[in-house]
Amino acid sequence: FATIKNCVKQSGFTKEARLPSPLAFTLIDLLVVITIVGLIMLTAFYTLGRSSQQVKLQMTVEQVASNLRFEQTEVKTGVAPEAGSNSLCRGYTFSAGEGSYTPVLGGYNGTDCNDTLTSEQSLFYASGVEIDSIMQEDSSSLSELTILFAPPSGKVQFLDGSSQPVNAAAVDLTFSYTLSDYPVDGILTVNRSGQINYKYE
Repeated sequence: FATIKNCVKQSGFTKEARLPSPLAFTLIDLLVVITIVGLIMLTAFYTLGRSSQQVKLQMTVEQVASNLRFEQTEVKTGVAPEAGSNSLCRGYTFSAGEGSYTPVLGGYNGTDCNDTLTSEQSLFYASGVEIDSIMQEDSSSLSELTILFAPPSGKVQFLDGSSQPVNAAAVDLTFSYTLSDYPVDGILTVNRSGQINYKYE
């Protein structure tokens, strides 16, 4: 028995030699750590990317809402840079699937805006943002919509792509960020009463 014990000691296979160092890492430990770090980085990149998309979308929707309110105020006050434009309807034309919208001036017959529209230079949304859909209150869609404000009260009138009146009480313009697999939407609602609101989904 003593001879066997001496042989074990000489070969180095002692109990102390077989115990792993308390500071050593196994391959499984390293794989778990790498996986956790990768998931954290992926979540961070997704969050930062989505936040950037939301900022661009919010900037666009709020700018469009501000421009609409400005035109509405100009019509109500009769203060406008163009000569005689206080007797004209003012607004914008929007098209689904487009990354821009167009300021327009419309004729006014004393009661309503007519279909004599004069377009100005288009304004662009933030990069990657476009109108995904234009919906009426009855859920029917439009490919193009002109929103006009008529003097002197700023009454809202809607015209379709053929400059024909749209009798909806409200329309929803849905803006989307298109350069991502993770949709970010903003909905701008214009009521015939003149209210302009927006929300994000």
